[in-house]
Amino acid sequence: MSFRLPPHHVPRPRLVARLAPARLVVVEAGAGYGKTTLALEAGAELGVGFATVALEPPDTDPGMLAVRVGRALRRAGLSDLAAPLGEFRDDPEEAVEALADALAARSDPVVIVLDDVHHADGPAGGLVRRLVRAVGFPHRVWLLGRRLPDTADAAADVPEVLRLDSSDLAFTREEAVALCRAVLGGDGPADALLRTTGGWVAALVLGALASARGDDTADALRGDAGDALGDLVRRALGRLDAADREAFLRAARLPRLSPQVADAATGRPGLLERASAAGLPLARG
Repeated sequence: MSFRLPPHHVPRPRLVARLAPARLVVVEAGAGYGKTTLALEAGAELGVGFATVALEPPDTDPGMLAVRVGRALRRAGLSDLAAPLGEFRDDPEEAVEALADALAARSDPVVIVLDDVHHADGPAGGLVRRLVRAVGFPHRVWLLGRRLPDTADAAADVPEVLRLDSSDLAFTREEAVALCRAVLGGDGPADALLRTTGGWVAALVLGALASARGDDTADALRGDAGDALGDLVRRALGRLDAADREAFLRAARLPRLSPQVADAATGRPGLLERASAAGLPLARG
């Protein structure tokens, strides 16, 4: 299959090298941290069978999840692996076991990527857990999302798991410089962009593009209406209800937050989890 990386893509070999040997990868990070792009880059580098399952809200039905996996395998040219899923259309758990048997009989490695896995809540999360436990090396399962649903979280409790979060995916200075060189032809505002965005990939890209249009870097990242960084934050905040949005804006004044502190300070239990699911760029310290 063909891999379409975005314009001005900055290769990230430091992360690809970590993904390559892992049987199970869990990447939890806010919107715009390059989770999907990293998976595509790693898949192209590995040169193996690669099927991406794009989940949608709300994908809570195990049967629909199994259907999506089958479609992704067919799109990737792996129809022989999709066939067992079709045979057990009405029994998703049996379908996953049949897929695992088909994979076990195959020597060529296959990567199955569940993208936006935060949508696979409820019963579908249980099927994710079953899939992870059923698929053995050299095959791999990568779970990408803003968070791993509680029902699927036990899937990550295996020795081979590699966990990455927004602090891992944040651009380093070298990557920010590479981006500016690709967009602007020179280092330009790389350091200013990195300081302001904290390495948030989407914000860095938009900031670099704003500079390429001739906008003043400070103006482009100040947070005024219409600017790149502010627009990303506003869109994420808009996914929260009014009470959570107000509570998060109050809590964001604190220099460091934990779920317990945020709950106590705002009276809104689970606020940080919902903020992360909305795509706000929270990083574990």
